[in-house]
Amino acid sequence: MKACDVLFTKPGGLTSTEAAVAGIPIVHTDPIPGCETANRKFFIKLGMSSSDFTPKGQAEQGLYLMYDQDAARKMVDNQYKNIHKDAGERIYYFIEEKLKAAQDRQQEVF
Repeated sequence: MKACDVLFTKPGGLTSTEAAVAGIPIVHTDPIPGCETANRKFFIKLGMSSSDFTPKGQAEQGLYLMYDQDAARKMVDNQYKNIHKDAGERIYYFIEEKLKAAQDRQQEVF
C-alpha cells in the first residue's frame, strides 16, 4: 500500500483507515450498501478521500490527485487530522481498562 501514489478501494473500514494512517490519497469506489456507504460519506465529508458514482469519474478523481500535488497533500493533511496513528493502541488500552474493571466488579461479588 505504501508504494501507491493514489489508492483505489471500496470504502471498507480497515483498508480506508490503514490508507489514512499511511498518508495515501484515497479514491473510494462503489461501496457495499450499509456501513461502507457510511464510511465513504464520512471520509469524503472530512476531506480524507474522494469518489464518484461512475468508474470514469473515479479514474478522473485519481488522475486529479496524481497531478495536483496540493490537492493530494490537503487530503493527506485531513487524514492526519482525523485518523489517529495510535488508534490500535488506544483501542487496546480501552479494552484492557474495561476488562480490568469488569474483573474487579466480579471479584467484589464473590
